[in-house]
Formats: sequence, C-alpha cells, structure tokens
Amino acid sequence: MNFDQSDWVVTALMAILGISVLIAIAVIAKTIANDARERKASATRLAEEEGNSAPLNPPEAPAKPKPEAKVKPAEEPAHKDDEYEDDGLVAAAEVYLTYDLKEQAISSLEKHLLTNPTDKKALDLLKKTEASV
Repeated sequence: MNFDQSDWVVTALMAILGISVLIAIAVIAKTIANDARERKASATRLAEEEGNSAPLNPPEAPAKPKPEAKVKPAEEPAHKDDEYEDDGLVAAAEVYLTYDLKEQAISSLEKHLLTNPTDKKALDLLKKTEASV
C-alpha cells in the first residue's frame, strides 16, 4: 500500500473535525437541557410568589392545611384626606383646567362622578368646565 503523507493529514483533520462536531452537539444538548430546567424552576418560583393554588410541580407529599387566623386586623380610621378614593381624578381635572385641557378635565370629572355621584366639588367643577367650553 502506497500512502502519501497528505492522505494521513487529511484523515487526521477529518477525525479532529468529527470529534469537534460531537463535542459541539453535546454542549448544545446540555445547554438546552439546563435552559429548560431553569425555565421550569423560574415558572414554579413565579407561581409560588403569585400565590397560585396549582404550581407547575406539585410537591410529592400533600401540604397540611394551615389553620385560619380568626383575628381580624384592626381597621385604621379614615384619614381626613381619604374622603374619596377617586380624589385623584378631581385633582387631575384641576390640573387639566390649569393647562386649558377642558375635554380631558370633563372626562376625568365624569369618571369620578360615576363612582361618587354626590360629590359637590366635582359637580360644581364639571358645570363650570362645561359652561366654558
């Protein structure tokens, strides 16, 4: 058998290439597996943080139900500025009027009056705004 030196070099390079491809495939497969495991752990952690009742990986042993607390937290007295939850809409309407944005002020006041129809301040402000349009 008569081999040239170049045949041996080509064979060696092909072997190195084959081994490199096999290593690359193994690294890619391992990376994909690790990413899937991390995503699953992240999804489980997020589900637990959000308080979902059905986590992605239920525990093997059933969890014991916690006894319900019968003590109610004391309610804080209402602050004098907390008369309405939607006071922000009235304040926003006043800001809109400062910048002559009457349509936005009217829509803000109407939203506020949907939940608080007896608010005198908002009613008066709405009447004044509609009269000036």
